[in-house]
Amino acid sequence: MIVGHTNGFSSRFPTSLLAAGMLIICGWISPVAGADLSKEGFSKATATQTGQHTDSGSSMGQTNYGGMVVVGIIAVLAAIVGASIWRSHELALRRDLAIEAENQAAAARKGAENIFNHLLDQLRDRLEPLGHLDIVDDAQMMVETYYEKFGASQQDPEDLNRWATLLQNQGDQLLVQGDMNGAQVKYGRSLEISRQLVKQDPENSAWEAALSVRYEKVGDLLLAQGDLNRARTQFRRLLEIQHNLARRNPGDLAWQRSLLATSEKLGEVLEAQGDLRGAEATYASSLQIMLKLVSQDPMNRAGLRELSVIHGRLGGVLKAQGDVAGATRNFKASIEILSNLIRQYGQNPTLEWDLDWAKAQLREG
Repeated sequence: MIVGHTNGFSSRFPTSLLAAGMLIICGWISPVAGADLSKEGFSKATATQTGQHTDSGSSMGQTNYGGMVVVGIIAVLAAIVGASIWRSHELALRRDLAIEAENQAAAARKGAENIFNHLLDQLRDRLEPLGHLDIVDDAQMMVETYYEKFGASQQDPEDLNRWATLLQNQGDQLLVQGDMNGAQVKYGRSLEISRQLVKQDPENSAWEAALSVRYEKVGDLLLAQGDLNRARTQFRRLLEIQHNLARRNPGDLAWQRSLLATSEKLGEVLEAQGDLRGAEATYASSLQIMLKLVSQDPMNRAGLRELSVIHGRLGGVLKAQGDVAGATRNFKASIEILSNLIRQYGQNPTLEWDLDWAKAQLREG
């Protein structure tokens, strides 16, 4: 059915019924109206009606004009009600068609966005290793222009997430080009969209994971710019999200590693700001996470080396606070791990440097 057009009968039905009702009223009222033109006419009409009534002995022969008027009024009212119902039905059909058309348009737009986002990802993956970032930038600017013009649907989380991902990728490109301020703007907008998504659906792990990535990017950028206060804030918010994800996914070691990396970053920031007690607590938390990871993969060289580094950092802040016993304990643990790694896997400049540093810290007491 085409919106705004109906078949002949259905479109004329309420009007026809209304007209019929009006004709009934006019036709049935006319005799009474004519009889009212003169008193004589009225008297004759009355006498005639009385005689007819007397002769027949019943009301079957009486012309009941009042009843006819009532019936006519009922017919008119029925026509009005019928017209209203039909109009409502017609409007409902139009709304349904409009909604269906809107849904089809939204689905088509979503499909198109999925395609060009996929193509953009493919383009980036292929051209970035070749150093052709200018082509990637041009493509991203075209996509951004599209989103700026048409906007992202506030009712479609997937649409919002695509928009946030595009902004994040643009921030990455700007950062590679050395434009930290431009990257910060893109990262900030991407972060705000992710926060909106998590606020709307706080139990959605995918949105929380995306938010954690964007907090990390903002925090790393602020750290590189030397803005320690704001970097500290971002890393703390990031830790909160990562703790939530780690609790929901206790068997996923990736979240444990993410927790570890963020804890170490936060510890470094606190140590640089002179908050030794805060740094100590953060490094101690990192140590517990690392011990858990090493227990699950005791032959992992990278994990063991990281464990030695955390022992060294914790020993350093304990030493700075005058806790000689705690510092000595951690330096010795670091030395033991590094010595074992060198013995098992041979000489390694990085491991040897770490070992020399730990021994020096222990000697200085």
